[in-house]
Amino acid sequence: MPTLPQVESLLSLLETKTAITVIETHEERRVMALFEAVARRTQREVWTWSVSQGLRAAHGLKLKLLDFEQSSPADTNATKELPDALRQVGRMHEPALVVLLDIHPYLSNPVVTRALKELALQCETSGRQLVFVGHDITLPDELAPHASRFEVEAMTLERVKALFNEELQRRRNRSGQDVAGARATLDSLLRHMVAMPEAAVRHLVRLTLGDGQVTAADLASVLSAKQASLGVAELLVFEQNPPSMDDVAGMRALKR
Repeated sequence: MPTLPQVESLLSLLETKTAITVIETHEERRVMALFEAVARRTQREVWTWSVSQGLRAAHGLKLKLLDFEQSSPADTNATKELPDALRQVGRMHEPALVVLLDIHPYLSNPVVTRALKELALQCETSGRQLVFVGHDITLPDELAPHASRFEVEAMTLERVKALFNEELQRRRNRSGQDVAGARATLDSLLRHMVAMPEAAVRHLVRLTLGDGQVTAADLASVLSAKQASLGVAELLVFEQNPPSMDDVAGMRALKR
């Protein structure tokens, strides 16, 4: 779930009527959860486009928005090509947030760039706003004056702990077993997950909990994944005499 400060921050940006919001991230699910929260707060339509699914309603569908040239609004085959989807966006009658997923390969196409610019110029009067989501977005010069960038909130230590506790409880409910390990090792492991993508943190937590033991090997795996994810070197100094693995037998949910 997105945090309240993150939702408020995005709302503040959207209230400036910026025509295009650019979000560079691999965490598509977090972005969509964020826009779902925004839609609930503002009563605005949210639509998404992807090359595999075409244009479709993500939140608050109103059938009057589009007639898709007399076809069913659920029929998105006609909008898998981005120029076709943008033409349909231009026909929307209600204020809407249109999230374009993995749009970066199309931004070098002059036809697409022109269509996006025309939609951006209509933003003030139409109430529509575009959102570009992808892992590496370089805006053409024509679109740069109409765009603002938004950063997805990094994973804080508090959020890492909350995610760990969620996965730990899920394991208990499934297996009825607790996890054993050294508290110092676990604390270090969680600290090194800070600022990593949420999906990566959840994957690493599940790997850590899989065998019921939190070990130095788990910590080394996290450091390796963090280096690959963030592109930075990490130095790990192992303790010469780590605490016994019995130090945290039957581990309970962490508290700050």
